[in-house]
Amino acid sequence: MVDLRWRRLCDQSRAGNRDHWEGGIAVARRIDPHLLIGIEADRKGGDTIDGRSSASPGLGGIYQLGGSLRLLASAGFHGFLALGVDF
Repeated sequence: MVDLRWRRLCDQSRAGNRDHWEGGIAVARRIDPHLLIGIEADRKGGDTIDGRSSASPGLGGIYQLGGSLRLLASAGFHGFLALGVDF
């Protein structure tokens, strides 16, 4: 599975802000019926006049716990652990 996303953000609410682009790509593979793991890379343009662009890699996974529950985890520049519910 491959996911590609880009978006343009417009933020002129404060002096010194500027429009910028954000985007990323993720590639995931199902390891078994309960586990999906993947890697991702995100890129963000500078959002202020003197701002710099940045890129960040990441690693993540989804583990199907049973029924409608799943455990989501991500590590990289930012990290999180969450419980997901399908409804």
